[in-house]
Amino acid sequence: HRHALAVGKQWFGRRRARSQGEVDILVSLRRFQRYIFRMQFYHLFPNEIRQPQKLANPYSLEEDGGNLASVLRQMVKDGSPHLPDLRSALGSAVPGVADFQVTQVGGYLVVKLRHQGVGSSETVALLDLSQESDGTVRILALLAALFQDPPPALVAVEEPELTVHPGALAVLADYIKESALRMQILITTHSPELLDHLPIESLRAVESVDGVTKVGMVAEHQREAVRDELFSPGDLHRIEGLQLSAADRR
Repeated sequence: HRHALAVGKQWFGRRRARSQGEVDILVSLRRFQRYIFRMQFYHLFPNEIRQPQKLANPYSLEEDGGNLASVLRQMVKDGSPHLPDLRSALGSAVPGVADFQVTQVGGYLVVKLRHQGVGSSETVALLDLSQESDGTVRILALLAALFQDPPPALVAVEEPELTVHPGALAVLADYIKESALRMQILITTHSPELLDHLPIESLRAVESVDGVTKVGMVAEHQREAVRDELFSPGDLHRIEGLQLSAADRR
């Protein structure tokens, strides 16, 4: 990232006439620079999110979710087309949660979740995030990362399953796959439950081979076992771990 920016500055600063080859390189560097600036990497921890947050830039969600309240408020103000999906996903992942709202108290923003009784349209509670479980807070932040508007070029999330109830991972996986139609999604996970809801061809194994960390396609015999419905990806992860393909081990 830093090296690309340094090279870009060298090219951007030149005043002499450039050859067509140099112009092509310059255009490519500018495109690459714009792309990497639109990549977001998330390490979301509930304790950094649940307290009232100061007003902040709402574009885009910060790495630790420190501006979550500002992002959610702006999505409401802008009438983001992804708001209905975010609300629906939140209600599916956390039964009883019907909606969220963001209120301003002085120079701070407070996010509250509206809870409803089962089978009732009557609001029974409006709780701020300090009163919610770690899993609920993290799911809200994960969904905001997936549905933020405009979408980043790439969203990377480390272990999205942390503090999240296994029963909610199927919902989370569905919206990860849906969001992948709008942007690139990269997640790291050790969760068999989450793996079970992702297509085997989208998974990559990570192994240390002769002291070198390699990332590549899952071994063909494992992919075939999943395609033949003998095992699920999660089953294979529990039994023997997902393995690198022979080509990627070289």
